[in-house]
Amino acid sequence: MHLAETRDELDLLRSGSGPFRSLLDQLGAYDPQAIPPAARPLDYLHGLAAAHRALVIHGNYLDDEEIGFLGKNSQHMAVVYCPRSHAYFRHDRYPLEKMLSAGATMALGTDGRASSPDLSLLAEMRFVAGQYTAVDRQVILRLGTIEGAKALGRDQELGTLAPGKRADLAVVSLPNRHARDPHDLLFDSALPVAATYCEGKFVAGTFQSMPVQNKPFQSDP
Repeated sequence: MHLAETRDELDLLRSGSGPFRSLLDQLGAYDPQAIPPAARPLDYLHGLAAAHRALVIHGNYLDDEEIGFLGKNSQHMAVVYCPRSHAYFRHDRYPLEKMLSAGATMALGTDGRASSPDLSLLAEMRFVAGQYTAVDRQVILRLGTIEGAKALGRDQELGTLAPGKRADLAVVSLPNRHARDPHDLLFDSALPVAATYCEGKFVAGTFQSMPVQNKPFQSDP
């Protein structure tokens, strides 16, 4: 569910007013029974918590209580933060550190081409690394890989290179220099993805020399 994406959305929930109400009135689509009086995103989070698995897309304007609720329900609820789309609309600074501190399951997304220059998760990770320098870069890498798989309930088969998992991977070009932290080579560069593989099969790119077999990843004996 797209939730707490804009302040205008909060106005509609809380008081049935604002630009969204005006738009719905113009379209003849406003239904006063559809939104409870003085509603909050928390009301919808409670409803989503009853689902087997739920994704909260954006969550740009969740308050502390709502963020805490996501942390307490992190086993089956996740937040998807779309960094460059968020910046495009000039929203308030995203509460990334607060979300992480609360223990919320988080992943990165690209949103859509209407508000993002491309659909590159690597570019999203690099953007976050540049904006949130206090967040550990290993955490940022996880937000773009294993945490996304976890949000979808597929972390046992996707998201990391590990024995028994699918060989879905991206080969990324890195600068020819030394770095104490290898994450710096990945995030402080604009070099592109050289190739992508799905289930061990080459999909696209310029790098095809990696001997990847179409079978679950196995560790060395």
